[in-house]
Amino acid sequence: MDDLFADQMAASLPELNRSAGLAQLDMFLNKAGITYAKGRNFDLGPGRHHMVSRLSGHLRRRLVTEEEVISAVLSRHSFSSAEKFITEIYWRTYFKGWLEMRPSVWHQWLLDCANLPRTSALAQACSGQTGLDCFDAWTDELKNSGYLHNHARMWFASIWIFTLGLPWQQGAEFFMKYLRDGDPASNTLGWRWVAGLQTRGKAYAARADNIGQFTRGRFFPDRQLNEQVYAVDGPENPAAQPINCPMQLALKENGKPYLLLLTSEDGHPESLSLAHPPVGVATLPVLFSNHFCPDRGDWMRSVELDQVEQIALADIAERAQTHFYLQYTHRVSLEEDCKAARLIDNVQLVDQAAEQLLVLCRQYQVFDLVTAYLPVGFWANSFERLRSHPLLEHMRWHLVMRDFDRRSWPSATKGFFSFKSKIPAWLGKA
Repeated sequence: MDDLFADQMAASLPELNRSAGLAQLDMFLNKAGITYAKGRNFDLGPGRHHMVSRLSGHLRRRLVTEEEVISAVLSRHSFSSAEKFITEIYWRTYFKGWLEMRPSVWHQWLLDCANLPRTSALAQACSGQTGLDCFDAWTDELKNSGYLHNHARMWFASIWIFTLGLPWQQGAEFFMKYLRDGDPASNTLGWRWVAGLQTRGKAYAARADNIGQFTRGRFFPDRQLNEQVYAVDGPENPAAQPINCPMQLALKENGKPYLLLLTSEDGHPESLSLAHPPVGVATLPVLFSNHFCPDRGDWMRSVELDQVEQIALADIAERAQTHFYLQYTHRVSLEEDCKAARLIDNVQLVDQAAEQLLVLCRQYQVFDLVTAYLPVGFWANSFERLRSHPLLEHMRWHLVMRDFDRRSWPSATKGFFSFKSKIPAWLGKA
């Protein structure tokens, strides 16, 4: 069992559910304009991230949706005053669209993580024992809270790559191990951006004076960092492939019964464009949001994040049950205890999930299964294995894509600023 990324996160993280997300949004709304624009780059340390929304974990799972957040912000602020915040929301959208059109980048990252050697230098960085006060402090914060300020993530990645000389792929894996807002697109492409692979040839340098300014003197690693950085070598970015945006549900006209499968990739089933209410709902296994590394014999994400994911899924299922007036929801899973479930690998996981799902389909006498569209990432990987399982080969599968994604993702063909220019039109502010 690999232990370089040993699970050291605090036993309890803030719960991620919709009510907590809406409360956090309400607390932040007054700051979403000029206050955010002026203060968003300051990392004041654990417990003091009050100039940013701290909604990333909820947005990652769409416990609150991007459209809800933007609408709420624009109800308090003009577009011009809130543009910085709205732009940050669309960065996540851009990255998802970009990766959706270039899934090979994601799959290559997974392969790299499996094949790169696990060195003593890597172990030192992951344990926060590099001797760089700022880096070691951010390591502790990440592992204990599941969060880092966005500016700190950029500094951390730059130091990891250019000062410590470690592979960016393993840095991205380290973040995915602990970040409770860890998003396959934003995390992978964010690390590639720092490395100079995303915007070709333009790497990001963490500078001591910048760190000193935006931590307000908490850290000032003078003459400790490599500030003369050059882009990491790597292949050219693959050409963008068209996104296969699914059409509206064919079930609408014939009224066929179906099961709705819930994942934490989209945590607001109440607002999905469904043909008609499902006859039942089921949550897919929490480990579908993880990745098993066969050569190492471990799962990529921490036990604690599995538990956070399970809490989010329970919240999603409870709301779906209420919204669709169902008597109960089903849970396609293996063990109540995430740690016990980790004794199996991806193959066993999908086999057992397929068996349970087949039983549910027979119980409800359905041949149609519906879920929210799953973008490139862990959930999509596991779902494709499930969909192609021999036990379920006669089932009809339907993916529901939100208009927000359908409208914006295809525009992520080039750089962000070309994408950004379309935001006012999407919001009716052009």
